[in-house]
Amino acid sequence: MKRVATTLTVAVLCSVVSAASAATITLGTYNLLENTPDQKIPVYIVGSVGDPAVAGMNFNVQIADGGPEAPGGSIDGPGISYLQLVDDPVTPDYALYHTDIYGPTFFDSISNWGHFGVGSPFPQFFARNTAFTSGGQPLPVGVETLLAVVTVDTTGFFVGDANDPWDLKIGDTLNGSTALLDTSPLSPTPIPLEITEGQITLVSEPSTLALVLIGLLGVAVLLWKR
Repeated sequence: MKRVATTLTVAVLCSVVSAASAATITLGTYNLLENTPDQKIPVYIVGSVGDPAVAGMNFNVQIADGGPEAPGGSIDGPGISYLQLVDDPVTPDYALYHTDIYGPTFFDSISNWGHFGVGSPFPQFFARNTAFTSGGQPLPVGVETLLAVVTVDTTGFFVGDANDPWDLKIGDTLNGSTALLDTSPLSPTPIPLEITEGQITLVSEPSTLALVLIGLLGVAVLLWKR
């Protein structure tokens, strides 16, 4: 009886460790300006103990159900202009949308093959792949590491839109889930990954009058302190 109980305890503990041992990507709710292009959403990943080395990635990102242009889609929403996984100057639209404001991505850490993959067949969907040129790299454990930057264009969409907020997905997309791949030479295997999807909602840009009033209020406070 003691042996059975011990075996069950070990099995349960192994199950808990296995379930917890997965890198995580948690998207949030992103407040974007209405009717405005070129808005950036950084995507971070947190590694866990026991993650295998990462050799490549298939990254898929989608707004709502992919939009009316996508097969089976119907929810019109902001478009995705660019998906940045690495600093790759030969990527189409690199000069328009590439940013260094968040620092280098995980795949910028060593030599990589740049961007490749499907691209953006529909305005509300983007898919790109990348890989290290040799071997793999471990994910930093317990800290946020920049994985990608998504550029969104809300031109033509305003606060109060009937579809606002829109789902922002990297797991349940038309092209399947975003996946990190291990270093298996013949058939790279997806690494365990826990994804929490997010949302996009629109906000209004402060009016000129509001900005003037805020400035005057600040001046008044400074004069009062004197």
